[in-house]
Amino acid sequence: MHTSGGIANRKRPEVALAQAGIVADVFAINREQLPPGYAEKAHQELPRLGLGTALADAIVDQVKGDRRKRVLGSAVGDVVREKASSVPVSTWDERIAAGWGE
Repeated sequence: MHTSGGIANRKRPEVALAQAGIVADVFAINREQLPPGYAEKAHQELPRLGLGTALADAIVDQVKGDRRKRVLGSAVGDVVREKASSVPVSTWDERIAAGWGE
């Protein structure tokens, strides 16, 4: 639930807070709302050490064995398409066929 603001914001406060913190940490979303110097101090204490690359690698590793996690139109699907084009992402038609069909 923490990967989608549209979902996280309708859940418990700690889910919304986790989502806000994660997108701020990974993508610098809403960084202008942080106090001046806050991010620099945090990164000095807790260096990023390639966080974005490591996260993408972990996502790809996690979905390699489970096609259901490679959802079309999701952040995970986007990462897999970008970083591991050899790992197929489910298409719209495959998802429909695997569900109720037509």
